[in-house]
This record gives sequence, C-alpha cells and structure tokens, in this order.
Amino acid sequence: MNYEGIIARSLQILIALGGAYFVATWFVLITWTFRDIESRSKNVVTQVFSTLLAVFFWFPGVLLYMMLRPKETLDEAYQKSLEEEYLLQDLQELPTCPNCHHFMQDDWQICPHCNTQLREPCHTCGKLVDLRWDICPYCGSEQQEHAPVQPLVQIQPVDPEAKKIGWVDPAQIERRLKAEAAQQTQSAYEAKPLVTAEIPAVSTKQDE
Repeated sequence: MNYEGIIARSLQILIALGGAYFVATWFVLITWTFRDIESRSKNVVTQVFSTLLAVFFWFPGVLLYMMLRPKETLDEAYQKSLEEEYLLQDLQELPTCPNCHHFMQDDWQICPHCNTQLREPCHTCGKLVDLRWDICPYCGSEQQEHAPVQPLVQIQPVDPEAKKIGWVDPAQIERRLKAEAAQQTQSAYEAKPLVTAEIPAVSTKQDE
C-alpha cells in the first residue's frame, strides 16, 4: 500500500474543505455585515466602509465593525423617538400652574406651591372652571372676565444682603431663640424687687 499517496490525498481533501469553509465563512461575514449596517445607517459611505472591513480583514474586521457600529438600529431609534414623543404629549396634557408651572390636579382651585388661584366654581352650574376660560364647558354659560392670574401671596425677592449670609441651620436659630427667651425671663426676675414683710413678735404671756 502506498501510504504517502493516501496521506497526500487526505491533505488535499482537508485543504479543500478548509478553503471552502474559509470562503463560506468569509461570504457569510460580508453578508451579515452589510445587512447589519444597512439596518443601522442610511449613509452609503458608512455602509461601504463597514462592508470593506469584512472583505479585507475577515473576522478581525467584523470585530472592529461591531465596536464602531451605531448602538441602535433604525427601527429601534424610530421606536424610541415615538416613545419620547408620546411621553411629551402625555406631559403636555397634564395641567400645570401658569405661575410656577408645577403639575396640578383637575379639582384644585389654588396652587399649593405658589398660592395662585387656578379655578373657581361656575356661577350657573357650580362646577370648577379655569380662570382663563371665557365660557363654561359644562353648561355653556359665559364667565366673567378675570384679571391675569396672580398668586394670592406675593413672594418678595430675596435681599442681596441676605444671600451673603448663606444657609443657616434651623436648630441654631431655635437654640438662639430659646437662649434669648431664657435671658429675658431671667432679666424679668432680677428686675422685680423682693417684697419683705415684717412679722410681729408673738408674746407667749398675756399682758395683764
């Protein structure tokens, strides 16, 4: 038996199978890279560059592409944009205070954050109507004209000199007030004179 011929023949078969496997893998990687970048970017230059990485560098090129490719596909980015748009629409539908822009409830008459009057009962049906509305949406009666919405309690601006002082511990203020109260009480006791009364001597013997 010619063992050398058998070994040579086996090596040829293995080389042919290895070459076919290499070509098939190379083709699959190129196809996968092209389809993946096509789903992630519409830029032709980016698609061509990503595909050439797989063509010339084979598996290392695909690894490099996976590190450089966009994180989201076009479909995922579109779905994310729709979710953000729906979220913004939901936030816009929530009622807010026209003065401080905090979120309000539908049945609130006064803003608890800035004390701004928001609604008042309709003079016809008694349901709450926004002050900015000219007509009641429940009964259709016209509403009286209102002045611009203003907070019931005006917030005074902070004194610039007070800003220089900085934040003060509330406990420190409480201790200071207690000390001042104790000092005033002590001063009141010191200022009040003591009244002494003379007690007459009691005689043990009756005067004859």
